[in-house]
Amino acid sequence: MRKQKFIQITVLILLGVGLTACLNNVGKVPVDDKARQALVDRECALYFAVTKEMAARGLPEVQSLVSGCKSTDLVVDIKPMEPPPQITSRFGTQVYDRMKARGMPTDIADEVRKSRAFVDVVSRSDAFYGS
Repeated sequence: MRKQKFIQITVLILLGVGLTACLNNVGKVPVDDKARQALVDRECALYFAVTKEMAARGLPEVQSLVSGCKSTDLVVDIKPMEPPPQITSRFGTQVYDRMKARGMPTDIADEVRKSRAFVDVVSRSDAFYGS
């Protein structure tokens, strides 16, 4: 009787551990380092372009804007498009929030949000992570 109880408890524990392992992997994106790095590079290129634009406007430099970004030769267009694009993806909000959290002035973030570079970063995020 004791042996049977021991086996039942052991089986329940193992099932619990297995279920926990499965649940921890639900919704996780397989890692693709090259695609992820390309996405980061695009977003960083946007930050470098904004840094140049801020300097051209005579605004003070914001070091946190490019913090963690490696220099890139990638050129992106941060001019607002007409008409402004309609972005419904949750990544649009996330990228916009990151821009502001890095110290981008709100008026510039609002302009960049309407740019081809912003749309590109958001669409690549959608493609990589799924919308």
